[in-house]
Amino acid sequence: MNRMTQTALFALVVAVSVFLFQGVGLAFYDDEEIMGKCGLLVGKTTKEQVYAACPAMKMNADVYYLSEDAIRQLKDVNDKVEVIAVLGTWSAESQQQAGRFFRIMDETKNSGISVAVYAVDEDMSDETGIAERYRVDTLPTIIFLRNGKELGRIIEAPKTTLEAETLAILSAKGA
Repeated sequence: MNRMTQTALFALVVAVSVFLFQGVGLAFYDDEEIMGKCGLLVGKTTKEQVYAACPAMKMNADVYYLSEDAIRQLKDVNDKVEVIAVLGTWSAESQQQAGRFFRIMDETKNSGISVAVYAVDEDMSDETGIAERYRVDTLPTIIFLRNGKELGRIIEAPKTTLEAETLAILSAKGA
């Protein structure tokens, strides 16, 4: 194989890889006109208030490719689970990940999974003291609890996909 053919083949592999990664949920909205232009939100809040303060989070939710298989399995989780999502509207990683997580929960429509959302300032504080209480030092942090016991957490960006890691935490033996 000559050098030109190798280069063309490498470029094709890279292009296909990018396409496939987008297919497993790694696409994100990264328009500099929108990203980073979020209002500061602090305290216990709602998904709707987060989206109003930071439209980039909603846009990232809208372009996120979900794993339908993982969503189907999350719908079947029978236990009562409390999720605490700690984010910062000023945080780039929160702007990419939080909306995606909200979309996963919306698509799952599992009444046994409740989500409480807290926004913190750049000092990782709010009037509830949530970051200190749960020892959160990186955003976003998504904490999963069952009967008050922590099952696990997703910190910053998932290693695979948010829905796969959520499912892994909720399906773990002994959890």
